[in-house]
Amino acid sequence: MDIASLAISIILSLFFIIPVSLLIYSVKQKERKLKNAFLSAINENNLIIAEHDSWKNKIIGIDNTNDKLLFIHLAADQIKEDLVDLNQISYCTIRHSGIKNYKEGSHSNTSDKLELSLISKDKKVEDINIPFFDLNSNNPFELKSMQDKAGEWQTIIEKKLK
Repeated sequence: MDIASLAISIILSLFFIIPVSLLIYSVKQKERKLKNAFLSAINENNLIIAEHDSWKNKIIGIDNTNDKLLFIHLAADQIKEDLVDLNQISYCTIRHSGIKNYKEGSHSNTSDKLELSLISKDKKVEDINIPFFDLNSNNPFELKSMQDKAGEWQTIIEKKLK
């Protein structure tokens, strides 16, 4: 192999390696930022998280001792934090919005959004919606797994509300 071929091989390899490395680094940074925000919120609010779960730049956790639900969401490099007092919640439900039929003649529907809604005992207080799926940022094939995850958290929260 001559030097020109070797140089071209190295340059082409770098064109692949550098972008992939930057992508991996960026994803790790976002994960670290989300995890640090979650741990910081736990410490600031003196929470004892019994169960938690994470997916797509989101973390949810429940404190069974203090009856609190913590939800952290990273969107556009901004951290959004919701700390919910479950004593103020009457029930929770799964909401699908924007149902569409994408295949003509087919009965397969999908949702534009899937949220776990926490309904306040005080009717003057706005519902708290925890996003699990959004067609604008999720693959449609993820809908089923997100429905399952939302159902699991609905069960966890409903047990705490009883």
